[in-house]
Amino acid sequence: AASGGKADGYIVKINEDGDAIIQATYVGTSLYDQVFFVEVDRWNNVYIVGQSIGVMPTSPGAYSNPGSSQFIWKLNPDLDDTDYTTVFGNGSSTTDISPSAFLVDFCGNVYVSGWGGNILPGGAATEDMPTTDGAFLEESPNGFDFYMIVLERDAEDILYGTYMGGSSAD
Repeated sequence: AASGGKADGYIVKINEDGDAIIQATYVGTSLYDQVFFVEVDRWNNVYIVGQSIGVMPTSPGAYSNPGSSQFIWKLNPDLDDTDYTTVFGNGSSTTDISPSAFLVDFCGNVYVSGWGGNILPGGAATEDMPTTDGAFLEESPNGFDFYMIVLERDAEDILYGTYMGGSSAD
């Protein structure tokens, strides 16, 4: 991971006593990037979710929506190697959602949710985000919606994607 953009994510691992840094790293591109949440799985791998207006890398074989601005990054426990990176969204170079919740379950599946709409600074409408058959809503009612995505372990595929909202939920 590298630093040097307008803004970057920063992940730091601190010892049990809280008085020393064990390892730290930047995450980002040469443009504006931010990390919203950090999760640790049962194997101590570190996951982050965030937004970038740069081009975040996508690992070969990982599910992704190319050109999108929300990212998920999985690092090893020492923060010195990437297990995978991916991007998700509607392919817009502007951010689609502001992440509000993030979870990695016991099996390594990744859950991200957030709200979006074009009133966010630099934000785009939530329309055309990835959904799955049988989703609660398969289309964005008006572009101002809550959105949730679940990716299979190691971002191999999308397990679920849905919207929640209504025509008057601006």
